[in-house]
Amino acid sequence: MKPVALFLAAFSLITLTASAETPSVDQVLAQAEAKAVAEHKAIFVHFGASWCGWCKRLDAFLDRPKIKPVFEKYFVPVKLVVQEHERNKDLENPGADALLKKLGGPSGLPYSAFLDAQGVLIVNSKRPSNLVEGGENIGFPVQPNEVDWFVEMMRKAAPKMSDDDLKTIEAALRSAIASVGNDVAGRVFNGDFEWNPQVPDFNLRTHDKQNGFRFCCQVVTGTKLAPNRQQLAQPPISLGFCQEVIPGSRD
Repeated sequence: MKPVALFLAAFSLITLTASAETPSVDQVLAQAEAKAVAEHKAIFVHFGASWCGWCKRLDAFLDRPKIKPVFEKYFVPVKLVVQEHERNKDLENPGADALLKKLGGPSGLPYSAFLDAQGVLIVNSKRPSNLVEGGENIGFPVQPNEVDWFVEMMRKAAPKMSDDDLKTIEAALRSAIASVGNDVAGRVFNGDFEWNPQVPDFNLRTHDKQNGFRFCCQVVTGTKLAPNRQQLAQPPISLGFCQEVIPGSRD
């Protein structure tokens, strides 16, 4: 009987450990809702995956020492994992895909939404758009109009949020635009991208195989192509860019 008892004890421990590592959506939201009710806050749910570079940028932004205390003064952050590769399926929160659809997704990652303390949707990250029916997911906001929408999301979710706190987060996001742009510019110059030489100068369409995103880089100043059109003659000073997932690039 002892070996059987030991086996059952070990199995129970493994089960509890797995549950602790990948709690279900119901478990996660129950804790978040209890905290939100007790502290009179809204809930910020963001969906991501281990392969998603922009999700990691959002995580890092929310963890910034100057952002975290300001943001969490009004919101209870909840991160849920979805859309993982087969080898990382154990990272997914059970039920997260269903919640993602309920909140308006999937529409690219990261995807986010603000909920009230009872878990009811207030607003999601789909920015109203004349080009995309149902709105366009802002992901990690790096374009000015995406930052505008994220600020509007916070206003809707926390009407009593002070102007100073809103401006703190907004200013940090707008500075992040330059940071991301500089990162892309540096990686373009260092050859981290594959080139499509068929596009004209000053509209360089590239893709980043590592993170699975395509960048539409439009050089603003200080850059020109080398004669062979396969590399830049000098580092970009500034550029504009967009992002989109490359189908199949995460395989």
